[in-house]
Amino acid sequence: MENLEILKVEDLTVHFHSHEGVVRAVNGVGFSVRPGEILGIVGESGCGKSTVALSILRLLAMPPGRIVRGRASFQGKDLLSMTEDDLEEYRGNRISMIFQDPLTSLNPVLTVGLQVGEVFEYHKKLEQWAIRQRTVEMLKQVGIPSPKERIREYPHQFSGGMRQRIMVAMAMACEPDLLIADEPTTALDVTIQAQVLTLMRRLCRRLGTAVILITHDMGVVARMCDHVSVMYAGHIVEYAEIEAIFKTPYHPYTQGLLRCIPRGKSQEKLIFIEGQPPRLTVEMKGCAFAERCSLRDPRCTEESPTMREVSQGHLVRCFRYEL
Repeated sequence: MENLEILKVEDLTVHFHSHEGVVRAVNGVGFSVRPGEILGIVGESGCGKSTVALSILRLLAMPPGRIVRGRASFQGKDLLSMTEDDLEEYRGNRISMIFQDPLTSLNPVLTVGLQVGEVFEYHKKLEQWAIRQRTVEMLKQVGIPSPKERIREYPHQFSGGMRQRIMVAMAMACEPDLLIADEPTTALDVTIQAQVLTLMRRLCRRLGTAVILITHDMGVVARMCDHVSVMYAGHIVEYAEIEAIFKTPYHPYTQGLLRCIPRGKSQEKLIFIEGQPPRLTVEMKGCAFAERCSLRDPRCTEESPTMREVSQGHLVRCFRYEL
């Protein structure tokens, strides 16, 4: 059972309609995640990471968004073809999501106790006394001091780090099988970020929850993840175990991301990736990264590479590794 995929995404393709034309935000994305595994999806802003997350739970605004094709099989059932009523049984219960900014995700006019308790009321149908008890227990688990008193307080009375802990409590309240975390620590300082990430990892390991962690921060990936999918311009360009990505990155984009990481007290200048990502309103011909790649050849601008396995479990979308 431990090796079975809890979620398998296949050929996910998402478009948005805008005044400039069709934005091809996600193009044939596929990946899987197993119980207890933390999968990182990493890439720069605008590459399609958050769109993938929102599409899995069908939280995209439609219109302008549209899931053109694909499957997201959760324990064998396709989330993308479910009715809205059936999907409600999964959202917040068996699949939870943590969003980037807790201040905008939490309701400012409701106490945190009511908001965490709502999860138990809606999904577990508990009595009020049991809801209060479970709410206090969850806030205690995520490190909120004096939880019995603080359940009466409002989101603005908590620090940014404490608000994110409340979001973790809400997400983990029903002990979900899958947690999707979309840039969960971006707005936090480094110390608080480390605390929240450690908390998430501890809770997920204890419960055997699978995690999809979306981030642009390779440091967060190194700290948290077991496997990594690197995204660029709506495509996954590389996938591997965490050690392999950092030790032997194959794709030129992945190599560029790693060169951008500051090296402590080193006096070396950072090497940045020159150029800009392609406009997603223009249908791409060839490799999406070709215009920014110093290793490109004429074929890269004419043909689109496919994902291929270059070593055990290590996949890359690049002609340089063609057999």
